[in-house]
Amino acid sequence: MTGRKYSNRRVFPEQEWYEKLRPMLLFGQTVASRAKETGTSERTLHYKADQFEQEGMVSLFPNERTSTAVCLGAISRKICAS
Repeated sequence: MTGRKYSNRRVFPEQEWYEKLRPMLLFGQTVASRAKETGTSERTLHYKADQFEQEGMVSLFPNERTSTAVCLGAISRKICAS
């Protein structure tokens, strides 16, 4: 099992990002205050939140985003070629 260990449970990077974004996305916390709480730059939080709103949970999994983007690009090219 991978992931960082906190006490008796493991926390994966994707879960850490979700927990950073959650208060902003669900409860309207400002990016500035969340950045101070988490030690993450405002710019990064804005970017991650935008990606999450566009792509959903898959945006938290970098390898999944790449394969999805490649797949969608191939599908788009086939549709446009027809």
